[in-house]
Amino acid sequence: MALSFKQAYEAALQAANDSKQSIGPSDLATTTAKTTLKLPLLPAPGKQNPANAITSLLRGEVSLANVNASTENTQPSIEPKRGKNKKGGNAQEYLRQRKRAQERLQAKPARRSPPRYNAPVDLRQKAERPPTPQAPEIRLKYLREARLAWKPLQYTENLHAEFDENLGALTGVPDARKITAREVVIGIDFGTSCTKVVIGDRSLKEAYAVPFLNTAGVASYLLPSHLSDDGENYKLGDTGPLHNDLKLSMLAAPSDPTKCARVCAYLALVIRASRAWLFRERGEQYIQADILWSLAIGQPADQATSAQSAQLFKRLGEVAWSLAGQEGRLTHKQCLDAWVQRKPASDEPDEVEILVMPELAAQIHGFVSSVQFDPRHPNIYLMVDVGAGTVDASVFKVKKTSSGTTSFSFFTNAVEAYGAVNLHRHRTRWWQAHLNLSAHGQAAAVEMGALLLPTEYRGHFPASYMDYVEGVEVLLAGGAKSADDEFFNLILNQVAGRVLYRTKKENLLPVESISGMPFFLCGGGSRHAFYRNLKSALNKTPNCSWLNALHRELTLPGNLRADGVSRGEYDRLSVAYGLSQLHIGTIKQVEAMEPLIPIVNQSRWLDSYVNKDAC
Repeated sequence: MALSFKQAYEAALQAANDSKQSIGPSDLATTTAKTTLKLPLLPAPGKQNPANAITSLLRGEVSLANVNASTENTQPSIEPKRGKNKKGGNAQEYLRQRKRAQERLQAKPARRSPPRYNAPVDLRQKAERPPTPQAPEIRLKYLREARLAWKPLQYTENLHAEFDENLGALTGVPDARKITAREVVIGIDFGTSCTKVVIGDRSLKEAYAVPFLNTAGVASYLLPSHLSDDGENYKLGDTGPLHNDLKLSMLAAPSDPTKCARVCAYLALVIRASRAWLFRERGEQYIQADILWSLAIGQPADQATSAQSAQLFKRLGEVAWSLAGQEGRLTHKQCLDAWVQRKPASDEPDEVEILVMPELAAQIHGFVSSVQFDPRHPNIYLMVDVGAGTVDASVFKVKKTSSGTTSFSFFTNAVEAYGAVNLHRHRTRWWQAHLNLSAHGQAAAVEMGALLLPTEYRGHFPASYMDYVEGVEVLLAGGAKSADDEFFNLILNQVAGRVLYRTKKENLLPVESISGMPFFLCGGGSRHAFYRNLKSALNKTPNCSWLNALHRELTLPGNLRADGVSRGEYDRLSVAYGLSQLHIGTIKQVEAMEPLIPIVNQSRWLDSYVNKDAC
């Protein structure tokens, strides 16, 4: 049955009312945009084609909220609430943000794992990982074929002065009347590379440095510590085969009779030369003297409190004094028999007194005897003696009585093979290792072999490792250290770490006694620019303000007679001078002090610098 327009319109209104009653206000508020019923406004009868209106009604496109109130049965309009979408904004804004995000992702694609929930895309820039640190690397850049830029001096002539061995074999001036007794001490500083001798007359309060070489300045007093051998006899000089490293080889094997006998022969020849020079140059002073001899020999500082070491050096002195008093050349058999048979120094036991004193105690004697020394002060010192073969560092306390006797208390000590000649050898081996890696440097590496000099070398070494080779640039990357920096860190770790810092670590000294400790740098190697850097390095230690030492100069004694020796060169003779003058008292090793507050944790010395946790 066909419906009229009026009937169809009324049926549509009735359906709308039924839908209104079945959908509550809360349901309309939560209805999404996709499910909301959208019905266009129906025109009044006569203004729109009835067929179109019926078609819209049947398709469900009539909106309940937009029914025109001007219709015949006017219904109140229903305006649904517009709630926010899940993204925090209206739908159109969300779509615009999403479109922009997709455009950015398409411009710079990134691999991301799919989100576990419907969340907005994370567009924040990710932090970059720090780059991996570069490993230390040393590379050589060859500008041309590498070649040596430094060569050692060649000593072609024998510079040793001539001495009357028969005169040196005597213990007094020929035809002396021996009316008055005179105390005379021969102080022998038997070093690794060279030996120094100072003769002290305690009656006259004078000291004489003995020149052994025909040269000028302080070099004339530095006798190389090697022994010439003609196959049967020993003698001083540079002619013929030489026995080098006499002291080091003897200390390495003190039970070897051959090595000990060579040291005795060398010391005997030194004693002969010293007495011959004294009788020739100062003989008139002893024409009526009955000389009471003493022989003072320096003992290594690291063995200062060792009774076994003192006994060894005393025996060396006794045998050497006995050999020096015998006439004629010193043969191999003669020296070996004297050592093995333990021959006494003389038939008259009171003819000579053998004194063994720590080299360190003798070295500071000039300062202790000067007006700069105040017995009211703590008088705790750091001494660094740089020789050809070793660096000897010690912390000690000096106590001087009113009678002139000096006592020493040792806190810490360390001796390492970081002397000037070993610095040179380290540089040479470093260059050889790196030059051999390239065909441009292999020829120079072979020539480097001739630079491995003996400990007794008397020349000067270059200021820097770069002065050895030309035509090469050294490139350091990743924190790599140069040959000089590597070696200097070893020395700094020895002096500042295992000597100075150790006094606090082992509770030997309080921080107040360590900070600003007076510091003496001496020895032949101390003149090298490389070792002079210790003055500034010890003045301030990184990350540890209290660990520092202040440099001082040794005082040139007024009673030392040594022509051509300046104040800055005196330390070369300071040990021998102290041995000839020192009235030594007690020598002891300081034990750890009883702490006022128990120490739970003690910091450790790490590498070349003090850890900041120790401060």
